[in-house]
Amino acid sequence: MEAQALDYAAVAPGYLDLFARVRGRDRLLHAKLAGQLVLGAVATLVAPLTIAMVLAVAISHARPVHHPSFIVLAVVASAVVLPAFRWGPRKLIDAWAKLRDRAQLGPVDPTLATDVLWWLRDHDAAVHVNQVPDLPRPQRATVLLFLVLHDWIDQSRDGRRIWLRSTTQHLFRRAAA
Repeated sequence: MEAQALDYAAVAPGYLDLFARVRGRDRLLHAKLAGQLVLGAVATLVAPLTIAMVLAVAISHARPVHHPSFIVLAVVASAVVLPAFRWGPRKLIDAWAKLRDRAQLGPVDPTLATDVLWWLRDHDAAVHVNQVPDLPRPQRATVLLFLVLHDWIDQSRDGRRIWLRSTTQHLFRRAAA
């Protein structure tokens, strides 16, 4: 049985706005990731210097009567210093991974991605990927990965079920109000 494609743009007033958001988010992805790379690099380089200066100033002004024990220093370092050291490299790794994933996807038809979002807006729960209409099988994986990469939808670990992210649901509720 051949499925007939529905022209959502002709019948749905909010569809064109959603289409513009999908295209805009894809265009801004590289700018967002470049910002993450820059911030991650700066944080990786500046965090140790900043923490060292803060500790040096605190110790010089405090003039402690007794030095803190090794256990206290270890707790402070693990609670404050180590997360600050890891934030920058984590941002660098996340940005590189997203850039690699987007490059591997190749070109994606934003109309198909918008159609999937428009169809999912009526479903509060997760749906099986085979239930999504108007999505050709050869492009299904690419379109769904595109939407996951851009934080529109979430996907189960096995890749069989998809659902709208809460931020996307909020966007639809705001548009409907």
